[in-house]
Order: sequence, then structure tokens, then C-alpha cells
Amino acid sequence: MKGRRYCGACYSNHWKEYNKKWHRANTERKLLNHAQSRAKEHELPFNLELEDIIIPKYCPILGLKLERGIGKVIAESPSIDKINPTLGYVKGNIRVISFRANTLKNNATLDELKKIVQDAEYLASSI
Repeated sequence: MKGRRYCGACYSNHWKEYNKKWHRANTERKLLNHAQSRAKEHELPFNLELEDIIIPKYCPILGLKLERGIGKVIAESPSIDKINPTLGYVKGNIRVISFRANTLKNNATLDELKKIVQDAEYLASSI
């Protein structure tokens, strides 16, 4: 008889683990492909490989548990952040954060972000 035989519970656990590994690798591959496309579109340097895409369990900025949405991007979706945007998608210049954090950082300056925080603190204290 070819192949392994599993009891129902073992079979289910086997496929759950397989799907987790496949889903993770597929997520990393998608992030890499999107980064390569954006680099080409914006004429930025690109030298990343699949091994350079390391997805943490939680967003290092907002603390959200990173997970892909089914068929769509959600706030908790992993997203590649260029640490120094002018350097492009190169080794040592990227990290994976939540889509929400990356959207907030998108094109705001540090001064603009400070003003938003000051405003939020003012509004919170006046309530």
C-alpha cells in the first residue's frame, strides 16, 4: 500500500500544518513579487530574495497579529516597509509590518506625524 494512512484527527492535523507552511511561503512569495513590481514601476533598486522576507508574528509598530485577509488586504496583512525609501527594496533596508502601519507611514513626514499625535493627544484630553 502506497502513502501514509492517518486516523481522522491525525490526517486533519497533518493538513493543517501543511497548509500553514504553504500559506506562509505563499505570503512571502507574494510580498516579494509585489515589491519587485513596485521597484520596477518606480525605478527603484531591487535585490531581494525569498529568504529576505521575514514575517514576524506581530507588527513591530502597532503590535497587530499579522495575518492575510482572504481574497483582500486587511489592516493586519503583512506589508513590506522600506526603512529608507530612497534606497529601494534592497537587503537590509526592508522589514515586514502591518498594512495599517505602512499606510499610516506612507508619505507623511516626521513633522506631520508629530502634529497628528499632538492633535490626538489634545482631543483626548479635552473629552
